[in-house]
Amino acid sequence: PDISTRDRDAVHKTFSGLMKVLYPSGEASAEEIEELLRFSVECRKRVKDQLMRIDTTYPEVDFSYQTADGRKVAVTTLEEVEYPSHYQWRPTPQRPKSSHAADEPASREVMEPEPSAAATQESRPKLTLGAESQTPSPGTIAPVPPEASPAAEPATPAGPEPGHRVFSENQKGVTFDDLFWPWLQGASRIVLTDPYIRMFHQVRNLMEFIEMIARHKAPEDEVNLHLVTGPDEWNSEKQIGNLTAAKEAALAAGIQFDWEFDNSGVIHARHIVTDTGWKITLDRGLDIFQKFEMNEAFSLKTRLQQFRPVKGFEVTYLRTSH
Repeated sequence: PDISTRDRDAVHKTFSGLMKVLYPSGEASAEEIEELLRFSVECRKRVKDQLMRIDTTYPEVDFSYQTADGRKVAVTTLEEVEYPSHYQWRPTPQRPKSSHAADEPASREVMEPEPSAAATQESRPKLTLGAESQTPSPGTIAPVPPEASPAAEPATPAGPEPGHRVFSENQKGVTFDDLFWPWLQGASRIVLTDPYIRMFHQVRNLMEFIEMIARHKAPEDEVNLHLVTGPDEWNSEKQIGNLTAAKEAALAAGIQFDWEFDNSGVIHARHIVTDTGWKITLDRGLDIFQKFEMNEAFSLKTRLQQFRPVKGFEVTYLRTSH
């Protein structure tokens, strides 16, 4: 209800056109229909967000939709997810509230500053869960909170928590450091299960995972990293050679890396398990980044993960013991 007729018409026209082009016979599944609806709402939201910056007389709009079972799904844009501190506009006295502003939105997944980066980067996300009945919105990040008053006591950063994170296709600013380290910190043994550490770029992802551990662990600490993966049936010598090179490089940082091949051919799940009681499930494993040219010496994408667009993926953090 909290949307203007012009906004609603724009969403309907975009959605209708996409449905006719992509599914002219009406054979789309519920998931495919919802994907087009999200995209249509996002297109209009991006236009309206800019109009609201230009003209403060526009009322606030809640760009969301409800599923058949009554769950509310909020729609966000990539720029809103990647740059929350710059993207957020603060309501001014001139901006009228919608007639539905009194209706509080349903609670949803909230991203708050991670303890490992809160002191230096206030916009870094850390996950806490909202209501279980709420469908998470891809890349949803809560607005950056107002600065505390000078008299307020500084908040004590909490440790990593169980939860679920969803990342959108083409999203940037994602790194292994933010994605994994808060849940790996303090672990002396880490078991990574990923059946597809075979090709060069996959082993390169593994090497960046090792580099992440080397950056953050104390120099005197030793960490054992064990990989369970599948053998490359077409080029096993190259796979073993790359893994051996990664093992030798890891030794210089006090990381004992070894691996085993699962020859059953049935493993599919990808996850990370630590001896500190955490399990991280990964629907794409470490292969979250879109293809980029690794031989471009002067490209930031080859050196810094945050400049690479990612594939759409999800990560779940589970506490297996206390």
